[in-house]
Amino acid sequence: MPRNETGLFVSDGAQYGAGGKSFLRMNLACPRSRMENGLARLERGVKLFQAQSNTPTTKSGKNQF
Repeated sequence: MPRNETGLFVSDGAQYGAGGKSFLRMNLACPRSRMENGLARLERGVKLFQAQSNTPTTKSGKNQF
């Protein structure tokens, strides 16, 4: 997910050990309003990434991973 598109900085979960592989890590130590705004931008960024990469989805529209 491009940082320039969302303004968010996320870390690769694998940086925190093998159990973090395939995960993103975000710092949520902030006011609730900022967290809600960030989560909305994350959702937009994921949708943009899916559209650009043609990520397969299930019938429900959710990712297969």
